[in-house]
Amino acid sequence: MKFLKKTLPFILINILISALTVLAVLFIWDRVQQKKLSLQTPPIATQPVQNTTSNPEETNKQTASKAPLASNFDDVDVSIELVSGFGDLNLEYLIIKNKGDTKFSLQDWSLRGSEQKSIPIESDIMLNPGGSLKIYSKEGTDSALTLYLNSQQAYWKSGITVTLRDPNQVERARYEIP
Repeated sequence: MKFLKKTLPFILINILISALTVLAVLFIWDRVQQKKLSLQTPPIATQPVQNTTSNPEETNKQTASKAPLASNFDDVDVSIELVSGFGDLNLEYLIIKNKGDTKFSLQDWSLRGSEQKSIPIESDIMLNPGGSLKIYSKEGTDSALTLYLNSQQAYWKSGITVTLRDPNQVERARYEIP
């Protein structure tokens, strides 16, 4: 008890001085940062805006509608750009990119790993010129940029080759997973 009476005032003084020091440092740092921010000039537009549409989806629709639709799959130039998160259903996805000048639907296309049966793409998503599509193995809701295969297990693993086939089962792209 005697020890507590002797040390308690020193402990309280130490806590008070520490709190005041932290507050002083934060106050000074905040003042310096505000001065730095006030010295910065706002960015200036260097190019005129060519598109007056404020809705990005509207802009994408306008651009996509100008691209010709592939009349046959020989006109299609597509690649598998990346397979990531392989082996883990929650992380696993691949990216398909249209490298050509024509748009096409992925309806009835399929993916295949070197050890697997064909995995059908059951969506009529249009892949526009220069556009990409992220395809997840896990369950989810499809969107314009993302497709879900709704699998219960991971499809891809290291060492296999993933192929993308058109509705005629002609291989259009391949990617070897390292």
